[in-house]
Amino acid sequence: MKIVLRRMEFMGELNVAADEVIDVERLFIGRGTDQHLELPDMRLSLEHSEIRELRAGEFLLESRTLTGAWVNGVPAPSHRIQVGDVIDCGRFRIAVGPPPPGADLLLEVVERESVSDEKAKRRKHFRINLPEGGLRMRSPAWILAGLLLLATLLLPVAFRYLLPVTLPGLALDRIWESGPRSSAHSRFLTDCAACHQQPFRQVENGACLGCHTGVAGHSDQPEINAIAGMGDARCGACHFEHSGRPALRASAPGTCVDCHDGPEPRFASAQMPSAGTFHGEHPPFSPEVPRYMPEDGFRFEEPIQQAGIPILEDSNLTFPHDAHLDPKGLRTPDGTRVLACADCHSPKGGGAGFLPIRMTEHCAGCHRLDFDSTDPDRLLPHGQAADVARVIRDHYARQALAGDRQDPAAPEIVRMRRVPGEALKPEQRRAALDWADAQAARAIADVFDRRICGSCHVVERTGDPALPYRIAPVFLSSTYLTGARFNHAAHRTEACSSCHKAATSSESRTLMLPDIQSCRSCHADPGQSSKVPSECSDCHTFHSARNTRMGVVRETRP
Repeated sequence: MKIVLRRMEFMGELNVAADEVIDVERLFIGRGTDQHLELPDMRLSLEHSEIRELRAGEFLLESRTLTGAWVNGVPAPSHRIQVGDVIDCGRFRIAVGPPPPGADLLLEVVERESVSDEKAKRRKHFRINLPEGGLRMRSPAWILAGLLLLATLLLPVAFRYLLPVTLPGLALDRIWESGPRSSAHSRFLTDCAACHQQPFRQVENGACLGCHTGVAGHSDQPEINAIAGMGDARCGACHFEHSGRPALRASAPGTCVDCHDGPEPRFASAQMPSAGTFHGEHPPFSPEVPRYMPEDGFRFEEPIQQAGIPILEDSNLTFPHDAHLDPKGLRTPDGTRVLACADCHSPKGGGAGFLPIRMTEHCAGCHRLDFDSTDPDRLLPHGQAADVARVIRDHYARQALAGDRQDPAAPEIVRMRRVPGEALKPEQRRAALDWADAQAARAIADVFDRRICGSCHVVERTGDPALPYRIAPVFLSSTYLTGARFNHAAHRTEACSSCHKAATSSESRTLMLPDIQSCRSCHADPGQSSKVPSECSDCHTFHSARNTRMGVVRETRP
């Protein structure tokens, strides 16, 4: 519908009309700057009312506020307007007139009274009526100020600090609270002094560290901790209490960038890469990966991710992900089974990490630990290599001495069914035990070198006949980006394969950690509208040091 908005304005003694033609389906009226007809009056709502066309020549005014609109001096939530109707909106009056040719509706807007005239009238009315009641403006103002001072300062101070006994249930100083407390501090309902140890002073670090003992510092570098406001930083500078937030986590990215954007001049010995923005000036990831040395055990390195160059880790497991994620399924003792990532990777409560992978819970259903086809229910323990060898030797020794072994290749003395307690001749005992030793040796070699242990673990030869094999120690990292944090629960709408290329990984040593470009496909710096805006604190924490504590500032290196 085409509407003519005619604003009537007085210029001296002249009444000047300014027309504006708009073509809209609905005409919105209100105080907001996004309204088609903006009426700057604080008594009006941002969205006051709207006019829409019912059919040709018929228009409906509908209120968008609880108080409703006023048409012809009568409140009306909705009204079919016609020529001659008058709509009152605060100090503005809208008259519906006959539309000019080519228009559907004419609205004449008149400001009955200017803002300055309205304020002057209210001031004059106040000055005239107060003296009639025997009052002056200055007197009630001083009385009210005194009452406020008494109620908000003097009485709370007296009851908190001057009276010898605090009256139960009377905590007038609660009115000093600038806002609700966080959920973490909700137990301090009436004990303000637990944090505010000095009257009318900011909360000091000692009050915070009294409860939060052992809070880690930000860096293990002495020259960084020695900077004013770093190792001895005031807790309240980042964690704002009484702010209405349920948590106290700070998230101001500028604070991080102040130091991490070009850190070389100030922190040369720290060897920190520059990090100005996530989208373009953030360094690639440097995961902490284990390296295995047979003489020294595991040590850890932090290689930098490079495009096209895989990062390898030493877990001492030989686990091909692609074989386990074969869409055709795996042959298991219970039939063909198709596995998914969730069959082995079980999230912790809250989804921040995953529970440890254990043989008995995740692997034993497919990888059975039986070693003797004639006794499939006899299973090996999963753990120490010495226990495995001992179980195998005991098993065959018992069968050799008990007899009744259903194996055509076994000697007759082993296959014979004998009466319990029947004594064997020395030569029979020797033949039976020789067979048991030979069977045990073959089974140990098969278990460790080929079929069971060797299929998943790195097996090392020892040269010791008593224990010819040993299993290399296993280390499964729970986190690789030790300087960051990642919550899988927040990414549950994404498939595992969108970040981890497990279906094409044939070697367990290959680290399937997504690179920073993968993260940038969804995340961007604050202020971006096309991607998820992300603060530094979404992935990093300030209290990240391992060997330092807040409040303990070490000397810088000479």
